[in-house]
Amino acid sequence: MTVTRSLGVGIAVPVLITSALAGPVWEEGTATGNDAGSKPDEAETTTGTGEVTRIRGDLGGSADGIPDFEDMYLIRICDPNAFFASTAPPEGGFTDFDTRLWLFRPGPIEFEAFGFVGNDNRPGPPTVGSLINGDPVDGSPPLTEPGLYYLAVSGAQRDPRSAPGPQGEIFFLATPTEISGPDGPGGDDPIVGWETIDPPPAFGHYEIALAGVAFGSTEDVDCNQNQRADVCDIIIGSSRDLNENGIPDECEPPEDLDGDGDVDFGDILVLISMWGPCPPLPEPCPADLNGNGIVDFGDILLIIGAWSG
Repeated sequence: MTVTRSLGVGIAVPVLITSALAGPVWEEGTATGNDAGSKPDEAETTTGTGEVTRIRGDLGGSADGIPDFEDMYLIRICDPNAFFASTAPPEGGFTDFDTRLWLFRPGPIEFEAFGFVGNDNRPGPPTVGSLINGDPVDGSPPLTEPGLYYLAVSGAQRDPRSAPGPQGEIFFLATPTEISGPDGPGGDDPIVGWETIDPPPAFGHYEIALAGVAFGSTEDVDCNQNQRADVCDIIIGSSRDLNENGIPDECEPPEDLDGDGDVDFGDILVLISMWGPCPPLPEPCPADLNGNGIVDFGDILLIIGAWSG
């Protein structure tokens, strides 16, 4: 994964990151069957294990008299340096209407969220869709802290507010392509709602491509005590998870080959399935417990020695 950014005034353009085109997708309404809400207390938590690379949803406008001009999701940013969210094709996003994207950081009070970064039109070329990353170009602080954040999408002309009217403007977009921090007159206060700027806001289908992001339902478990959630260690590659159970391998007994928390007969069955010479490096060989390059009876003896089942 490669991210190239130019931090000159008004321009911040990443190179196409193909990994954002694949991987787990979150569909709006998957958890509840309902529309994603527009404020932190109504936000939809993306639920799953590990990395999420795409969010799909719809803004319905004012169908049936119920306004739907913005959706908000809870996500976990694992890698602030690699993070982006985009509805633009160059990053793998899609939209059939004029979007805006916003990122909010949770405050100390439950369901309180403060503006962090926003964008109307992707810095180009091409200036289609919307793009946010961790690098506001207006002098606002960059994104440095991993953790839970609220990601929101709205139609053009629909902006978040910390109070009614112009004094509640959280983001001042000096140009349509600016990736802006919370530099508006209401930027120091938490979001309380949304306002429409004439003409009426756009709406339709969107697909937000993501990088450096895990599902918002993942927990702050930190088994290796490195001040980073375990799921993020696995996503950014600082920890291995060869058995794909969501727990860094260094936090598990090496003899627990099936990742069930016990060293027992199941691990012997896994070892037998890997019997014989290890594959060439750098291919993993987790069943070679004694490191002699072959999975054999010596490794079975180590499992028996660590037996806990």
